[in-house]
Amino acid sequence: SGQCWDVTKDLDVSLMRKAAALLVGTHDFSSFRTSKCQATSPVKTLESLKVEVDDGRHYWPMRYLGDEVTRRRNLLVTATARSFLYHQVRLMVGLLKAVGCGEIRLEDVSAILEARDVRALRTAMAPAHGLYLANVEYDPKDFEDGD
Repeated sequence: SGQCWDVTKDLDVSLMRKAAALLVGTHDFSSFRTSKCQATSPVKTLESLKVEVDDGRHYWPMRYLGDEVTRRRNLLVTATARSFLYHQVRLMVGLLKAVGCGEIRLEDVSAILEARDVRALRTAMAPAHGLYLANVEYDPKDFEDGD
């Protein structure tokens, strides 16, 4: 369909949530940016990284419903931050998937973050075709005239 990442392996959502929690906060996210990133600093504050089983309540460009034939679940990963590095979200979601299917141990997530090197990640990034910019919020104070 090209509108979601079809992962055919069983995923441990609980482990994925624990891995996500380790990434939340202010960190040097060099392990989660590619060489094309032009950000002046790799330090970003990830406000939240949630892994949810989509129950159909979320409105996206297409509503994903449970597949009754294969019994597959649809997961929704939501990242919130003031800004992101180039490919940061795709690399983080790739890590969550790798943890969820046992390719990367939960115990290794902090070491990958602390390595500050994308080569430490050892997993594929999530494809772009399942990612959507869902919301942009601006602080009205950012647009006030300075008197």
